[in-house]
Amino acid sequence: MGYSARAINGVLCACVIIGSPANLPAAADSLWTEVSARLVRQPMARERTVMEVIGDAAYIYGGVGDANDAAFNDTWKFDFIGQRWDQLTVVANPGPRFDHVSATYGSDIYIFGGTTYDSKLVSASNDGTAPMNDMWKLDSMQVEWSVIDGGGQGGVVRPVSRSQASAVSTPKAMIVFGGVFTPNVFYLPPVDFNDVWAFDFQSHTWQSVAIATKSVLPIARFSHVASTILVNGVVNMIVFSGRHIVNTRWSILSDAWVLPLSTSGEALPIWTQLTVSRPFGRILSGMVAIDSSHMWLFGGFAFDSQMQAVAFSDTLAADVSLVPIVSLKTVSTQTAHAEGSSVNVNNGPRARFGHRMSVWKGNVVVYGGRIVQCLGDVWLRNASLATQGATDATTEDPWRSFTSIMLLIILFLLSLFLCLYIAMWVVKCFRPAQSSVMGVTDARRVATRQVAPTGGISASDIAQFKVILFTPSAATAPTDEICPICLVEFEAQERLRQLPCQHHFHVACIDEWLQRNLTCPMCKRDLTLTASPPQASVTDPVQSNAVVPPYGPSNGTVVPLPGSIDIQ
Repeated sequence: MGYSARAINGVLCACVIIGSPANLPAAADSLWTEVSARLVRQPMARERTVMEVIGDAAYIYGGVGDANDAAFNDTWKFDFIGQRWDQLTVVANPGPRFDHVSATYGSDIYIFGGTTYDSKLVSASNDGTAPMNDMWKLDSMQVEWSVIDGGGQGGVVRPVSRSQASAVSTPKAMIVFGGVFTPNVFYLPPVDFNDVWAFDFQSHTWQSVAIATKSVLPIARFSHVASTILVNGVVNMIVFSGRHIVNTRWSILSDAWVLPLSTSGEALPIWTQLTVSRPFGRILSGMVAIDSSHMWLFGGFAFDSQMQAVAFSDTLAADVSLVPIVSLKTVSTQTAHAEGSSVNVNNGPRARFGHRMSVWKGNVVVYGGRIVQCLGDVWLRNASLATQGATDATTEDPWRSFTSIMLLIILFLLSLFLCLYIAMWVVKCFRPAQSSVMGVTDARRVATRQVAPTGGISASDIAQFKVILFTPSAATAPTDEICPICLVEFEAQERLRQLPCQHHFHVACIDEWLQRNLTCPMCKRDLTLTASPPQASVTDPVQSNAVVPPYGPSNGTVVPLPGSIDIQ
């Protein structure tokens, strides 16, 4: 994975519009309100960071952004009352890092694991990233980072290095579940986990949480969400969805589990699978619990029945008092604009994934994430009435909830989509054949995108990457039949550029991308280290292989694991 050194510190001066502190959402409002900072320095837009709320402020650290997927090592504080961002000046920090997890204890914030990036480690066999299992603490009163456990694989008992795990706080410990170990070399496969670890805030020691032998264990996973709830007065960790590695690919899960974090006597905890009213098969989503009685979920990423990538903007809420039965309800997404009293329907946070959620004074907080590009906005929604405007999709016909105006809008959009589909079909049927140089369709793709300043791989190095002919087969997976950049289907015998990580693109699409970037747009591998020898001819066809998972839930969706599309 390659990163831009110019963006490591993650500082950007940007201007956005918000309201005054007097326009913060009132306790009686159940509306989304954007509360980003006005005319001040703020963090660069990012995803896969951490966010914790202490008092009237939210703290973020690290993450990745758009500038060659720059890894950040900056610490920022968002003041909910003054509605402003401030970058904290610290002597030391945990380094450029993403996909880590966090928890709070008093006025301290603990972060664990994740993936770090160090440009000095980049070599022919190392992309500069490293999975971590260290523990750092931010003293928010003294504004000081300190290393609590330097990590490693020997001596002290601790979890193995991992990213995209989940972490929750209890009064005494930070509980970590799952995650994935991703090697920094191409030839080693990733490994996911389903273990549970507790880090004691007082003794600063790790302990593996023993599970009852009679308990059924959740399947190993990462990119899931977790929070804590109260069930009969006992603190429980609740876990939703995630993804699970199947050979060289991953499958999206749609299950939910709960684990008691304190048990009576000598009894060991038992995992219980929840009965959920509707599937929640998403990754990189967000979840929080309000007063340990209601939980809220927002956003996420998945694939639909046609294997099209989908990012979500819906808000789901559930009363957890009936656990192990959970009824997820869709909550209407109304927004109160901070600059006035007007209310717009369906104008809450835009669809996203890789964002972070927290709670401030009864408000759900959403920050950052990605949809096409990284986001840096901050949103609040009062959660005092968890089910206001909520509908249960399993019992109510969704069309009945629309007004006549909304129905007309939907019919108009469907008609527009049909027209566009017909137009695309006509263009595809009458498109001239591809030539050995850039064809008409390639030129159109390039012309429709704005040319950005150069800063990627040289044309001579790009030309070294293999060019192949696309040959569809009965086993071709739907996701392998389209260009990930322009989303146009590949045609038989069409020239494709194959990168060393085995991802395929239209030649014009990926060449333009590589002129501005150093990494593969799919797996983010650093391509400056792996240029292949020039190819003398275009002869090799690409056969895309669909993988049938040998295990895992039948309702999971198998999609390519970044960096390992094809099984040769």
